[in-house]
Amino acid sequence: MRSIYALCLKIRRNQQGQALPLAMAALILGGLVIAPILTQTSGALTGSRVYQTIIKDTYTADAGVEHAIWRLTNDGLAAALPLAGNSTTYTLPNQVNGLAPTITVTNTKAGGGGTTGTITQAIIDSLEFDPGQGDTPMLLNVSGSIYAVVYSGPGNNGWLKTFTIATNGDIATTVIDTYEFESNNGVSTEIIHISGTVYAIAYMGPGSDGWLATINIAANGIITHSLVSSFEFDTGNGREPHIINISGTVYAITYRGVTNHGFLRTVNIAANGAITQSVISSYEFDTAACYKPDIIRISGNVYGIAYTGNADDGYLKTVTVDANGLITQSTIDTWDFDVNSGFDCAITPISGSVYLITYRSASNVGKFFTLSIVASGTITKSPINAFYFDNNRGYEPSVLPLGGDVYAIAYRDASSHGYLKTFQIQANGQINSTAISTLTFDSTRGYEPCIISVSSGVFAIAYRGPNDNGWVKTVGITQSGGGSGAAMFSVQSNATNISITAAVNVNGATATVSSWVVQKR
Repeated sequence: MRSIYALCLKIRRNQQGQALPLAMAALILGGLVIAPILTQTSGALTGSRVYQTIIKDTYTADAGVEHAIWRLTNDGLAAALPLAGNSTTYTLPNQVNGLAPTITVTNTKAGGGGTTGTITQAIIDSLEFDPGQGDTPMLLNVSGSIYAVVYSGPGNNGWLKTFTIATNGDIATTVIDTYEFESNNGVSTEIIHISGTVYAIAYMGPGSDGWLATINIAANGIITHSLVSSFEFDTGNGREPHIINISGTVYAITYRGVTNHGFLRTVNIAANGAITQSVISSYEFDTAACYKPDIIRISGNVYGIAYTGNADDGYLKTVTVDANGLITQSTIDTWDFDVNSGFDCAITPISGSVYLITYRSASNVGKFFTLSIVASGTITKSPINAFYFDNNRGYEPSVLPLGGDVYAIAYRDASSHGYLKTFQIQANGQINSTAISTLTFDSTRGYEPCIISVSSGVFAIAYRGPNDNGWVKTVGITQSGGGSGAAMFSVQSNATNISITAAVNVNGATATVSSWVVQKR
């Protein structure tokens, strides 16, 4: 630009202004040419930086999906998410390109399509994991053959133990590690995986208050004997808490609060186990009564809660919780599904809008029925099908989909024995009222059973057994392999600017990706 200006001055001096119009034209032409060139250069540099960022984020998100697939096939994650609708969110333990993607894995279809449901009429193996006390045990896979059980042990305190269950059902004779995480009352314990080696335990703690604690369990079963973080989520009452993941670091807890009312609260738990010391949102969804509330996701921001309500009736409500943990302060729909009795309620997804509710009805008989809940949360207030899984007694039922249309129910019968039955429940909600197979897994005592999958055809049941001691036993239920038996998972990995969602079919140690969608966030 300076050279053009100098040229104009020279022309003006030498030609006494006769060529000024020509010089001005040159000046204007230079401006028109140089400005776009500079703009183009700047845009190219900016575009290059944006492109590099997008490529980096894409590779990072890609690594997150690959890690989730590895965990599903090699690290026991598929077994930890056995039910359609089960979900977990974690952060990649190691950074990729300076970033750690957030990964959400959701079971969209339970596997084992070839299941016949025939129970092997013998216990494979057993372990008395606590010879003193083992109330309300909950069993969870940590990694590979390593399992953890959380329970209320000696002194009604909160205990955590780890041990090994091989894929053939053999249980190691000794526990790997033991930790008393709450030494001043730890009842109604429940455990959930957060991320990596981090786990969260919800329980009724000191003063019957609601407590939440995070802890580290290594892949080899070694427990860090100190809490990562703890939070008193209700200073009044926090009985029978049930915790699920909502989205990312947001978790929801349903429980029986002050004056036995039903409460729903949301909290933040970071991937490293740090608990934000405040409740995000709170909603008193039943102001009359609520016992043992069980919550599951219905669709999107809609959740269903089954529980024992006013006058001991069986209740079902649907509510809205957004991804940030904000709870809409009103219910979507309510159904008093049993006006006589509805204890020990559990709700299980079957297929699409079809759900199963299992509970203890009038005269303590074991009952289950199917119903429809649409994505918006509207409940069809009549059963599709209803039968008794035990015409005599059916306490504390624990339901597990085995694959295809076969389901297992572990429960305590009239003589307090531990019972296991399998049933056929079709995708449209039709129930075969005749059990496929039946097993007494403990002929003395079988309180509060919790059943999970160990491997194809092998299952573990933790329960409070003889003398109130803690027991775990493995049983066999016949299954056949094949592609039709593959479980389906949705894996979403989020980097800063890129989100990748993959549909993954998992059949044992084999994974097949059926779709892979990359989106800009």
